[in-house]
Amino acid sequence: MDITTRNDSGVMVVKVIGRLDSVTGLEFEEKSAEWMDIANARIVIDCSELEYISSYGLRTLLAMTKKLSDSCGKLAICGLSGLVQEVVTVSGFDTIIPIFDDAETAVSGLQ
Repeated sequence: MDITTRNDSGVMVVKVIGRLDSVTGLEFEEKSAEWMDIANARIVIDCSELEYISSYGLRTLLAMTKKLSDSCGKLAICGLSGLVQEVVTVSGFDTIIPIFDDAETAVSGLQ
């Protein structure tokens, strides 16, 4: 898994490349703790190059959503396709976390 971050109009866009599972999830959790320490943090997880997400990865996103909402922050996901989109939809996460087609739309949606 590779992770890149960028700031887009005050929204942190996090691009996750590869797999988000029990092997890579701990690294993702550690990095996400830093991102969420910012008061009123607004974070977009760009999944356009994410090949696979496990239940561990989903739990990580759910924990981020809860922590951010507790601190008046926001989380959105974008770029879902293939198996990742199917897992997110079947698990019902599309009703918990806002889903956008691309990063630009997600950033606008969080502003």
